Amino acid sequence: MSIRKATVIRIAFSFLILAIFSVVSVAMVYVVAGYQRNNYYKLRKAQVSAAAAVIDPRDVQALSGDESDVEKPEFQRVIEQLTRIKNSDPDLDFVYVMQPRGLEFVFIADAENPSSPEYSSPGEKNEVSGYEELNIFEGNDPPVALVEGPIHNKWGEWVNALAPIVDDTGRPIAVLGTDVEAGKALKLVYNTKVYGITLVFGLIAIMALILSQWVLWRYQAQKAVHLKGKVRQSVDELNEELVRANRMKLEFIQLSSHELRSPMNAIAIAINAIGHQLKGQLTEDQEKLIEIAMRGSARLVDLVDNLLDITRLEAGNFILRPAKVNVKEIVENTIAIHKPQVSNKGIALKATLPEEEIEACVDMQAMVRVLENLLSNAIKFTDKGEISVELEADDDYIRITVKDTGIGIPEDFKGDIFEKFKTVEQGKDRRTGAGLGLAFTRSLIENQGGRIWYESKSSSGSLFGFEIPRYQKETP
Repeated sequence: MSIRKATVIRIAFSFLILAIFSVVSVAMVYVVAGYQRNNYYKLRKAQVSAAAAVIDPRDVQALSGDESDVEKPEFQRVIEQLTRIKNSDPDLDFVYVMQPRGLEFVFIADAENPSSPEYSSPGEKNEVSGYEELNIFEGNDPPVALVEGPIHNKWGEWVNALAPIVDDTGRPIAVLGTDVEAGKALKLVYNTKVYGITLVFGLIAIMALILSQWVLWRYQAQKAVHLKGKVRQSVDELNEELVRANRMKLEFIQLSSHELRSPMNAIAIAINAIGHQLKGQLTEDQEKLIEIAMRGSARLVDLVDNLLDITRLEAGNFILRPAKVNVKEIVENTIAIHKPQVSNKGIALKATLPEEEIEACVDMQAMVRVLENLLSNAIKFTDKGEISVELEADDDYIRITVKDTGIGIPEDFKGDIFEKFKTVEQGKDRRTGAGLGLAFTRSLIENQGGRIWYESKSSSGSLFGFEIPRYQKETP
């Protein structure tokens, strides 16, 4: 077989492998997204059913479905219940009660402010709900909750959850509806698809690189053998060129692998979901591919998360939601999560915590992110000794310090430690990040009215501490 024909066959085989892998990967992404969507719909059904159960059917039966209801005490009680339901979940956009009128539904009560352009007055027709919901009242379907969407109406695109309100005999007399904007409701599903497609493109790029190198290597090998038989006088020169080409190929692969490692990490969420959901259903080769992708994902996930978060902070779009929490419990749980990493490195992780509970009003997720960043840095740069965490609190502030016995911070880098995209490289392993973790941490603390500081000597460990107001204004 000629060199050209063999190369064409290898190229065709490579394209076939890439095509099969692409189809399977996209199918897996959509399977996971569909599973997440179904789970969300189940949750919405349970939520709207529980909400419908708290509405007194006698109040609903007392309403006639026109403007005269507004002055009735039963109407006010229904409105109060709808308002509580809406306030119980910040994702809910609309909460309302409807009754059938012939082949249509009309609004009985709406939690929206009457002055809002989105308010639906008693007796107003609902242009979206229709025959499927009417089946409950006609006895064709059991009176159970259902979820519809995404559907379009004059207000936008929504996922609607509906549950019947039944009287003492179990007969449906009205429908409780809750609407959530589709972008919010299905955000996880949309993100899974985005990350999944990113995964597919990333893996295709890696596989294409490997297969192209394999085709090139086989082509060069065959060509070398062919030329060696025909041109014996140029064996030495040809061997030298082949050695140089092979060395360049290896250097190129090493450099490409190093540079592509970071972009591959954008697929972490999708590949983790695929790995968990399809565990036991994959072939051995597929499981190895997923394991390789999962191992390579950590760095870019951290980069993307911190970059997006610090951008949102600077743009004023990162919303802090202070609430009553137990700070001692938060610190204990965060430390527990990091203990396996510490154990694997053979170092100790100690905590000095007050005996009493530390109640505060802060954003729990923000505190966890800050503490996780400081602990992750301490673990990364500590190979022996210990890491200690100390929690203190007074009437006004919460203070937490993380101290390690790691490699410390060089003197010439201390002025840039909290700057974006500033990284320090020490040791043969060149342990570095994207230079965003501490910058994001400082921004997150300062946005809560707090401050962060550090103490460090090169090769003698570091101490990072921060304090934030103990009682921040609670988000409604």
